[in-house]
Amino acid sequence: MNAYAEVQLHDADPLSPACATRLTAGGPASAALAERIARARASFAARAHDKVLRLAQIAAGLAPGRAACGPEIDEIRDLAHSLAGTAGSFGFGQLSEIAGALEDVILSGQPTRHQVRGLVADIAAEFLARVTGCQPAFSR
Repeated sequence: MNAYAEVQLHDADPLSPACATRLTAGGPASAALAERIARARASFAARAHDKVLRLAQIAAGLAPGRAACGPEIDEIRDLAHSLAGTAGSFGFGQLSEIAGALEDVILSGQPTRHQVRGLVADIAAEFLARVTGCQPAFSR
């Protein structure tokens, strides 16, 4: 079994700092890999931050009392789709699942403002807790 497969079996988050630290035990090549993983995680966090912020901005502007539709909902769907894929790739399974649920709600037809805003709030909370390590000061 190669080192990557072993990491996959033993870590829920294969790109975690703990995993990266364990990889450095193999010498300079492993240290370089750990550094690349750390940079990739930091890059993901920055891009995800921008996406989560944009999701919150759009969701806050959705008109009350009607189905969420139009170009805004298309942008929310695209952002949710992107987050669902990249978050899962970086080991943030719950964030990926919530973003996927948001995309599914939108693709199902006429999502309500309440549904969209609720899932966006869940995405923001999960992002803060898991990606940044902060606990949100709000709850839904």
